[in-house]
Amino acid sequence: PDSFASQGTWVKTKILLAGVTMNLAIAYVIILGLLMVGIPPLLPGKLPTIGPIKPITTSAQLMVIGVEPGSLAAQSGLAKGDRLTSVAGESPATTQELREILSKHLGESITVVRTTNSETITRTVVLPKSASDKGVLGVSTLSESKQHYAWWAAPVAAVVVLFQLILATLASFGDLVRSLFTQAKVTEGVTGPIGVTVLFGEVFQYGWTYVLVLLASVSLSLAVINTLPLPALDGGRLALILARRAGVNIPERLEGVVHAVGFVSLILLMIVISITDIARLGR
Repeated sequence: PDSFASQGTWVKTKILLAGVTMNLAIAYVIILGLLMVGIPPLLPGKLPTIGPIKPITTSAQLMVIGVEPGSLAAQSGLAKGDRLTSVAGESPATTQELREILSKHLGESITVVRTTNSETITRTVVLPKSASDKGVLGVSTLSESKQHYAWWAAPVAAVVVLFQLILATLASFGDLVRSLFTQAKVTEGVTGPIGVTVLFGEVFQYGWTYVLVLLASVSLSLAVINTLPLPALDGGRLALILARRAGVNIPERLEGVVHAVGFVSLILLMIVISITDIARLGR
C-alpha cells in the first residue's frame, strides 16, 4: 500500500516533480548569487533590463586564456585564469591596449602584476626587442567585464535569466534530435558526462564564477530534459499518469513496455554522446 503505484495522482505528481524542482531551485540560487556579486558575459543573450531593474557593469579586467609554451609569459609563470592587474605601470582592459603597452616598451625591463587564486604576484620581465611568432609575451587574453544587480533587483532578474536558459536548453535539445535524424551526428553544443567532466577541469582554471555558471547550466539542463514527456523520464511517466487520470485507458503492461523502450533509447543516446565526447578528446 505504500508503493508508488498505489498512490493517488497528486502524490505521484509531487514525487515525480521533486527532483526537477530541486534542480530548478539549485540553478536559481546559483544564478541569483552570481547576479548579486557579478557575472561575466557567459549566459545566452544580454542580461535583462526591466524598468528600474538593470545590470550594473564593473570595469573590465584582462584575463589570460592561453600561454604559449616556452614564451616569455610561460617563463615568468603566467597561467590560464590569471588576471593582469598592471603591465608596465598601466592597467590594460583589452587585448589591443595590452599590445600597445608592450610595443612601447620593446627591449625594456617592465613589471607585470597579476592576480591568481586571490593572490597578487609581481614579476619583472625583459621584453624582446621585437615580437616573434609567439608575440611579445606569448599570451592570449580576454577582456572580462562583470555585471551585477542591486540586491532588490537580482531575484527578479534571476527568474528572467532562468527562463532564458530554459529556452536555450530546449533549443539545444531540439538541435540534437534534428542533427541525429538528419545528419546522424551529435551537435557541437551537446556533451555527456565525460565531456562535462573534462569541461569542469578546463573551466576551473578561470575561477569559481565560471564553475558556478557551468553547475547552474548542468542542473537546469537536468530539470528541463527530465520534464519532457518522453518515455522513462519523469515527464513521460507524469504524462501517462495524467492521461490515465483524464480517462484514457492505458494498460499497465503497455506502460511498462513504453518506459522500457524509452529507457533503452536513452541508454543508446548516452552511448552515442559518450563516443562523441571521447572522439573530441582525441582531437
